[in-house]
Amino acid sequence: MQNYKDNQLVSDENAIMNISILSVIGDREDQQDSFGYLLKKNEGLIVVCDGMGGHEGGQLASQLSVKDFVDKYTLIDLIPNPATFMMEVARECDNKVATLKKDGLKLNAGTTCVAAIVQKKQLFWCSIGDSRAYLVRNSEFVQLT
Repeated sequence: MQNYKDNQLVSDENAIMNISILSVIGDREDQQDSFGYLLKKNEGLIVVCDGMGGHEGGQLASQLSVKDFVDKYTLIDLIPNPATFMMEVARECDNKVATLKKDGLKLNAGTTCVAAIVQKKQLFWCSIGDSRAYLVRNSEFVQLT
């Protein structure tokens, strides 16, 4: 998992794909984005979350959600149904974020989420909120969300 403090670009690759993640803070004082990914030999997961609800709450929400996606993906050798997997993890994250507290008080935090799994040369993705996902293939740039 990575948290951004300033503009940052991360790139990685495996046998079937290259990934790049870029965060631009713009004119905001706080960046509440988190991302995580795990590339296995012939597949991979990428997840980006942008927290909402004040710096502390939004940052916690995005970090928690990214960590849950990556941790659960790590535990399974081959996901039999990536779409179902992502929907289940997203629901679990939503429930956890809804109950986030600090000093006994509910944080009213939230996060957007874009997650993608590439498996068997197929792309599966889920999108919650307004964060964007793009696919670049053979010099063609396509906004998926």
